[in-house]
Amino acid sequence: MTVRATWNGALLAESDRTVVVEGNHYFPPGDVRHEHLEPSSTRTHCPWKGEASYRTVVVDGRRNEDATWYYPDPKEAAAEIAGRIAFWKGVVVSDDAGEPDPADQPAPADRRRAMSKQAMAPAVATLSEASDPCWGMDASASQRFRVSAARPDPSDPSTSATGSSPRGSS
Repeated sequence: MTVRATWNGALLAESDRTVVVEGNHYFPPGDVRHEHLEPSSTRTHCPWKGEASYRTVVVDGRRNEDATWYYPDPKEAAAEIAGRIAFWKGVVVSDDAGEPDPADQPAPADRRRAMSKQAMAPAVATLSEASDPCWGMDASASQRFRVSAARPDPSDPSTSATGSSPRGSS
């Protein structure tokens, strides 16, 4: 199966050799169009994968800060993703039939309804600062929690949240 990553109308990566970890497709560096990537100084730490480095996606003058991450020298448990690049922050990852990855889709309506404002309030405040694909929050934050694969529906005010985080990462 060929998997593609696109943003702002540009093909960023295309591969039939991605490795999927925690719902994220990690593309081999040779299958990524590096002309759309700029270095970033952002770094985060995952307890089992190690230190993640980021790149900013640039297409037609539009910037998507830190929209890719990779582990240049991961811990042994994550050795298979060494140097491979994953995407988030609005980059669409889809298969060769053009179908988005199911993990990119909103939760079913019945599950969204179950997420009340009251239940979401503590997470919304914390996730608004999210920047770490491993934990779903800034590496300097004092409290950490894993982000669920469920995403609030932006059209449903009872489940709206600000900020973003990669799906289901840990």
